Amino acid sequence: MKLELFNQETKKVWTSISGNASSDLAQFEIQLYRKLLVYFQLGQSCFFIFNFQTLAFDYVSDEVETLLGYRVQNITSSFLLENVHPQDRGWFLACQEHATHFSTTLPADKKMKYKVQYDLRLKKQSGQYAQLILQSVVIHTDEEGRIIRTLTVLTDISHIKKNGAPCLSYIGMDNEPCYMDVDINYPYLKQKNGKKERYSSSVLSISRMKEYSMRLQKGFSDEKWYLDNELDLKMLSSKSNIPAHYVSQVINQCFGKSFADYVNTFRVQEFMQKLTDPSYDNITVESLFYMCGFNSKAAFYRLFRKHTGMSPGDYRLLFKNGAGIDPSAQ
Repeated sequence: MKLELFNQETKKVWTSISGNASSDLAQFEIQLYRKLLVYFQLGQSCFFIFNFQTLAFDYVSDEVETLLGYRVQNITSSFLLENVHPQDRGWFLACQEHATHFSTTLPADKKMKYKVQYDLRLKKQSGQYAQLILQSVVIHTDEEGRIIRTLTVLTDISHIKKNGAPCLSYIGMDNEPCYMDVDINYPYLKQKNGKKERYSSSVLSISRMKEYSMRLQKGFSDEKWYLDNELDLKMLSSKSNIPAHYVSQVINQCFGKSFADYVNTFRVQEFMQKLTDPSYDNITVESLFYMCGFNSKAAFYRLFRKHTGMSPGDYRLLFKNGAGIDPSAQ
C-alpha cells in the first residue's frame, strides 16, 4: 500500500471514533498511566497516549529512544505511520478498522474493559525493523462513550517472534470474554488482488449489526446461552431473535470468529472458572466440561489446550500450587 493512501485511510479511521471532551492532560494522570503498565506484557517497551480529537500524541515516554532509537520530540503519529513496514500497512489498517468496529459494538460502560493487541514491524533509527506487539486500552471517553484517548504500549518481541502471520486479539478484563487470534478481512489487500470481500452483498446496516452484536453479547454474558449442549445457529437465532442468515455474519464481522469458535470461547472460560472453584473439586473433568456446554471429549481437550497450552489436570494443579492464573486473561 502506498504511504500517502495509508496515512489518509488510517486517519479517517481514527477520526471516525473521536469523541468530544476537554483535551487537557494533567501530569498526575501520566504517572497513573505508568502504573497501568502492569496490565501489559512488558519487556523493552515504551508507551504513548493518543488523542483521537487531535490525531496526535498527548504524551510519549522516554523509553521510545531505547526501543526504536528516535528522540521523543521526533515522534508524531505521521512519523510512526511512515515507519510501519510497507508489507504491514494493509494489516495495520485492517486492525485499526476492525478494532474501531469492535468498539462500536460495545456498550459505553465496557469500552474500557478491553485491551486490543496485535503485532507489526516498525523501522528503527538504525534502519532495521523491530517486531513489536502493540497493546492498547481506552482510558478516556465522552459522555456518549465515544473514544477520546487510548493508552498504548509497544513492546519488542523480535526475540520471540521471528516470522509467521500477524494476529489480532481482544483481551477482556473484569470477566469480559476474550477473542483470541481474530480472523479479520484484509480489505485493502483484497482490493489489490481483485477479490470480492465476504458479505459484500449483505444489506445489514451498521446500526442493526451493532444492535445484534450487543444482543448476542448480553445473551452469552448474562444468560449464558452457550451452556446449552445442543446450541446451533438455528437455536441461537431463536434465542436472540436475530434472523438466522445474519447470525454468522454478525459473529464473523463483529467478533472475528466462526460460530463454533465464538461459542467455544465462552465454554472454555466457563470451564476454567469452574475448574478453579473449590466447590467443584469433587466433580470430574468430564462432568465439568459437559456442564459447560461441550458434547465431545476430544473436541474439548483440543480446545482447552489451544486456549491454555496445557491439559485441564495440569491447569487445576497450577491453582492448587498457588500459581493463580486468571481465567479471564486467557
